[in-house]
Amino acid sequence: PREEHADALLNARQMCGTFSNSSQLTERLLQFQATQAVQRPKKTIQDVKTRWWSTYSMINRLLLLKPYISYLCSRPDVELTNLNDAQWKLLGDIVIILEPFMLAQKLLEGETYVTLSLVVSIIEGLRKQLARAASNVDNSAYVQSMLSALTQSFTAEWGTGDADTQFDLHKTLAYRKRMQGFRMIHMLAALLDPRTKKLMTFGLQDKRKIEDELKRIAILEAKKRVAVPVPVAVPIVENAPTIVDKYRDLFNDTLPDDRHVPIADTLQYQNTDCEIAVHLEMMSYQREGVLERLTIIDGKEVHNNPLDWWKLKAGKYPILPSIARRILCAPPTSAPCGRLF
Repeated sequence: PREEHADALLNARQMCGTFSNSSQLTERLLQFQATQAVQRPKKTIQDVKTRWWSTYSMINRLLLLKPYISYLCSRPDVELTNLNDAQWKLLGDIVIILEPFMLAQKLLEGETYVTLSLVVSIIEGLRKQLARAASNVDNSAYVQSMLSALTQSFTAEWGTGDADTQFDLHKTLAYRKRMQGFRMIHMLAALLDPRTKKLMTFGLQDKRKIEDELKRIAILEAKKRVAVPVPVAVPIVENAPTIVDKYRDLFNDTLPDDRHVPIADTLQYQNTDCEIAVHLEMMSYQREGVLERLTIIDGKEVHNNPLDWWKLKAGKYPILPSIARRILCAPPTSAPCGRLF
């Protein structure tokens, strides 16, 4: 629905464009801020479609500069039309809606900490933010229509978030044949990150499916490290350790120790050993405490690095650390790569 103030965004863009195209007007804006004891006078920001959260930045800066822009608009020697009260209020409502998306994108663009494993929890947080905003009875019809469109688009991309519906969602193609919901790498990263390994946003069945997928990958990884037996009927060499030997001390000799077996049974025995080793390793990992996402150092919040955690645990877990390194190092967004250009 269109209202009298529905063109607020268009008028805001035109206002920012006027400042961008007039160095004299921008200079007057900066000078007036300086006369009001503003320590760091600011310019307006023009939004760009290809730049992340630029619309939020434009609106947020306009709201910050509102008293100074309103003063300039009141001057008879300045040809600039101010926004009306309804339009300013609408901009305030829009910036509240867009802020969670800006924070999410900014968090995922981090280059000094692991971010891929945070996608699952961030998406669930955005879903709750949209639902909370839509339940506000004070929303205007225009804001409510914007929230409805955002929610519809969000659901088409990430699903409804209902329990035990998220794991298989990536098998469904959405708009422009894009996979819907979380990619497999998102879910595996969340499980391999000691900060998010509890998978609180997934139902029990989905959790088991993610764990089974990780177990399948880990078993393949373990089998690569098992020495391939010589195709003759000889016992396994005593001083040729397999992956299971590393678990003997760790798990109190709970694994079988009959190493002199016919070669026909050796392949099956080693495969079984790999499955047991992976199962015990994953059980031990799940019993580990959850790593806090942030640590306070010298009064500053610092992201805990799960890769450092896995490095410290490499002696305890022979298989999972290498998988964690491969998956957790992947970036969830192309924004850091884009900055290189």
